[in-house]
Parts: sequence; C-alpha cells; structure tokens
Amino acid sequence: SRGEEIPGFDYSSPYLLCISRYIPEKNLFTLIKAYHRYLSLHPEEKTILHVIGSGPLETSLKALVSEFPHQQIRLHPFVQYHELPPLYRHAKGLILASTSEQWGLVVNEAMAAGIPVLVSKYCGCVDDLVIDGENGWVVEPTVDGIVATLEKFFSLSSDKLREMGRKGQKIIQQFDLKDHKIAILSMIENTPKQKRKWSKFKKLIVFLRIFL
Repeated sequence: SRGEEIPGFDYSSPYLLCISRYIPEKNLFTLIKAYHRYLSLHPEEKTILHVIGSGPLETSLKALVSEFPHQQIRLHPFVQYHELPPLYRHAKGLILASTSEQWGLVVNEAMAAGIPVLVSKYCGCVDDLVIDGENGWVVEPTVDGIVATLEKFFSLSSDKLREMGRKGQKIIQQFDLKDHKIAILSMIENTPKQKRKWSKFKKLIVFLRIFL
C-alpha cells in the first residue's frame, strides 16, 4: 500500500526519520543533541530530522529542541499506520538510537520501503538485518558515535543512498520471518495482560500481515 499522506507535512524537503516512543530507552535526548552538533559542524546541511512519536518525555524533548536556533529538528505526534508508507518512502533514511530495543520493527518497515537504516548496536535486529556500510550502519548510540555515523551518511550521494536502500529491500525480502513470527507471538503470549502495550502489539500484527 502507498498509504495516505499527512496533511501539511513537508515531504519535499530532505529529511531523516526517527519513529519512536518518547521514553528513556529510545535515547532521544542523545539523538537530538547529536543532530544539533552535526548541524553546528555542517551549517550548510539542510536535511531535517523528523521525530515521530509520543510519550512521557514529550515536554522535556520539546524544551530541548526549543533551545536550538535552527528549525531542522522537529517533533511530531504519532501517526496512523496508513500514514507511515509515505513517511518512509520520501525519507533519506531512518535512524534508531535506542540504548535497549528488543527488536526494532521500524527497521524492517524502513528497509521494506527501500531506505538506508542507521541502527543502534543495542537493537535486537542489528545482527540479522544491518550490514554495516551496505544497507545502513550500526551506530554507537552516544553523541560522538551518532555524529560519526551521520558524517558517513551525509558524505554519500543520493544515488548511493538509493543503492543502499535497494540492498536493504533485498535483505528484508530474503529474511526468513517464520522463526521471528513464532518468537513475536510467544512474546505476546508470555507478556502479562496488564503490562501489554496494545498499540505496540497492533503494530506487530500489522507488520506480520504485511511481511508473512
């Protein structure tokens, strides 16, 4: 599905995408500080970082972003599933800088959309999905580590980034998800009902329907 575009969202300006809950383990403060540092080192860079999500850290994250003079780091509320495909499709890449992540389904989604992925070494999907320098990069999720990866990302031409995205599509198409479907369903089954975050499990179900 090509999905539905979000009214008022600027798809035409170049952007890097982060889709994440606003919670500590997603490491968004570090990501935002790193992107700010990169922009300070490269004031000619016009690529916007769009962070899509919600959560208890939203107010603090907005306060941090408001400290920066530029307008190239933007926070947005969570979007509906049918609005995700255009977000991925028009992005230059996806970045996920978590300090803890059981898997990271947004990486699967981004690769399926054909864009490069910049993924924390602490994400469970890294060993299976990310070939460093081929379809994306494995990121050390510190300010210095993220900046170093951004240097690599932005040094490449649009053609090279598209080539990396195509490699990612091939990897995700060949990836055997059957074992992971069993593991995901087992995780759902073994999670106490009162602790389940149903928005997350709905996303899992949507992903399984798309890719299995």
